[in-house]
Amino acid sequence: MNSRIAVLVTVFALLMLAGCNDSPTNPNDESPDNPAVSVSSNTAYVPADAGAVELMVYNESDDVLIWGELLDVSSTVNWIDLVVTNEDFQPGDSTTLGIRVDRSGIGPGISDGEVELRYNDEVVQTIAVTMQTGTPDAVPIGVYTNFLRIPADVDMVDIGLINNSGESWGSPTLWPAWVTLPDFLTQSPYAQQVILEPGGSGNLELIVDRDFMSPGIYGAVIVLSWYGSPVQSVNIELEVGE
Repeated sequence: MNSRIAVLVTVFALLMLAGCNDSPTNPNDESPDNPAVSVSSNTAYVPADAGAVELMVYNESDDVLIWGELLDVSSTVNWIDLVVTNEDFQPGDSTTLGIRVDRSGIGPGISDGEVELRYNDEVVQTIAVTMQTGTPDAVPIGVYTNFLRIPADVDMVDIGLINNSGESWGSPTLWPAWVTLPDFLTQSPYAQQVILEPGGSGNLELIVDRDFMSPGIYGAVIVLSWYGSPVQSVNIELEVGE
């Protein structure tokens, strides 16, 4: 009987010891909810009249990130070429990631691929890339830029639009063109009065609403559609101050 009790006590002590050796959770450990790097947008659209788009990559870790060491980036398709502007960047800093496309041998239409960012050899961010191939005139809606940064002290921005179609479109819905905006952007009263004739251009004036947003950098995408199909996108980087 005494030997059985001794065995039970020994087992219990070993279990307690194993529990005490568990390492506490570090709130700075990288996880799906606390990634080492973040990006301004997880989608990128390359229209037919563009050869590249740019996104921002943010260092959310406590390490100096050096491309090709702790941090690496690659593509799942051979028509994407990736370009980084800085070899390394400090914790809390950002850098530009250029996504260039090569349409050689690719016929008209839509092509899809992915860009993967790895930290310590694990994928922490995936960017879905959509490329349109065709002549510029085949894109009914043109934009002057596919990337827009909104500083903390700016409350209104313009997106330059070009009507490459043979139809007039404009306020209030732009139909048959269509714009999908992130929650913090709304069309201004002026934007709701714009009519673009074939070959014409104008500005889509947008009001920025930072109410209830915490300080930081937010990434989003404006999507422009034609008869319900996406044809252009503008990647947005919004800065919210204290």
